[in-house]
Parts: sequence; C-alpha cells; structure tokens
Amino acid sequence: MHPSLQYQWQRLEEVRQQYQQYVQKEGPGQLHFKPSPDAWSTLQVLRHVISVEQLSVASLIKKKDSNKAKKKTLGTSLRSAILRLLLKSPLKFKAPPIPELESGEEQDVPTLLKDWEASREQLKLFLEDFPEARLDYEIYRHPRSGWLTVIQALQFLEEHLRHHQQQLKRIRLSPVFPA
Repeated sequence: MHPSLQYQWQRLEEVRQQYQQYVQKEGPGQLHFKPSPDAWSTLQVLRHVISVEQLSVASLIKKKDSNKAKKKTLGTSLRSAILRLLLKSPLKFKAPPIPELESGEEQDVPTLLKDWEASREQLKLFLEDFPEARLDYEIYRHPRSGWLTVIQALQFLEEHLRHHQQQLKRIRLSPVFPA
C-alpha cells in the first residue's frame, strides 16, 4: 500500500475502533434512544456511517480503472477542503437518502459491525492494489461535492465518521438519555 494511503487507512481504522468501543458498551435502550422524534438514534447513526462507507467502497472499486477518470485540479482540492471543513463545523446536513436507512429494518450491533468489518476488508484490499500512478486522478464521486481522488475520498470518510461522533455525543448528552 502506498504510504499516503497507509496513513489515511490507519486514521480511518482508529475512528472505526472508537465507534466499535462506543456502541458495544451501549445497552439496547441507549442504542435505540432518539433525543427527538425526527432525530436519529445511535443505532441509526451507526447504520448510516456503515452504509455510506459501503457505497463509497463500491464506488471506488468500480471507478478504479476507469479510462474516463481525469487528473485532479485545483477545483478538486478546493471541493475536498470545503467538504472537510463543513463536516468539521457544527452545522447539520440533510443526508442524501440511503435505502438501508429508509427501510426501517432493524439490525443488531454485532451484525452491523460484521458488515463494517467486511467493507473495511474490501477497502484494504482495494488500497493495497491501488496503483500509485492513479493517486492524482478523480475516481470517487461524492453526492454533494463531486469528484475526488482516492486520498480525498478516505479523508472524507474519516471526517464523516468524526462528524457523526459529535452526533453520538449530543445523543448521549440528552437530559432524558437512558441510564
């Protein structure tokens, strides 16, 4: 794996470990608790971040060898920087619809974490095989920010996880959060 990909991979893995530790210590009432009727529960946040990552990994794999990929531009770097800056801000965003979340189907934490592990394994294999010559090519399309490089995609995934860590903290700080 290229050193710059290895660095981003390690950062992403650290955040995933934090998520796992967090949700594994929560009880069922805490996992399903919503601070308000229109807010997400911890379990829904977990499902969301895993779904986003699974869709992102599938997209990266699909576009890896695309002949249509363009070299990154200043615009690519600017879009990536703005996206990461917005995710670091306290602003809330309406997530694009993800069928897995809309279905209302409940999944348990061990199943979700197993799915996340499988997705991460796919991502690791993808990164280990990623050609250095393609590092500066736009191969990932973010639904709001447009085309990004593989490194920028990994940075987005990390900031997306960190953004939702703040959401988990807000859920836990609710005055009526179950003990």
